[in-house]
Amino acid sequence: MMIAHVFSLKNLKWDDGEKMLGPEIPYLNVIGALMYLANCTRPNIAFAVNLLARHSADPTHRHWMGAKCILRYLNGTKS
Repeated sequence: MMIAHVFSLKNLKWDDGEKMLGPEIPYLNVIGALMYLANCTRPNIAFAVNLLARHSADPTHRHWMGAKCILRYLNGTKS
């Protein structure tokens, strides 16, 4: 199962009506952990993580939902 088809640049672009995430959400920590996994053990998530990492400076709720989607995928494919 590939998760890259879920993500596209169109879906991740910043919208004027969206609020940026606050410091209480560990977005950068999650992206860092996902980048480590993509580089070392799980290359199948590299494209999706790269798209999310492009928005590290100003992540929105949409980006956080994308990161959680990758985490759910990883949880479902532990083998």
